Amino acid sequence: MKHKLLKIANDLNTLIIYSKENVECSFETGVCEDEVILFFHHYSDEYNTEVKNILFAEYHTSEALHDKFELAKKVIKGECLIDE
Repeated sequence: MKHKLLKIANDLNTLIIYSKENVECSFETGVCEDEVILFFHHYSDEYNTEVKNILFAEYHTSEALHDKFELAKKVIKGECLIDE
């Protein structure tokens, strides 16, 4: 699963290079031993808190990771906000 999260991070960062949106993607170790997590942040005045994020973690199912990945891609393209 770690390799899947790393691939997601790499794919999102590749898209971010060409985006006009204020987004970032970080690949980090978690609080639990050997846990890897991925944070995707979108900064926008459209949010009450100015930032919304998507968490990708090893405990998510493949389907959940795919859905989160598709949402992040839409956000990067400027097609939607995270809470849409």
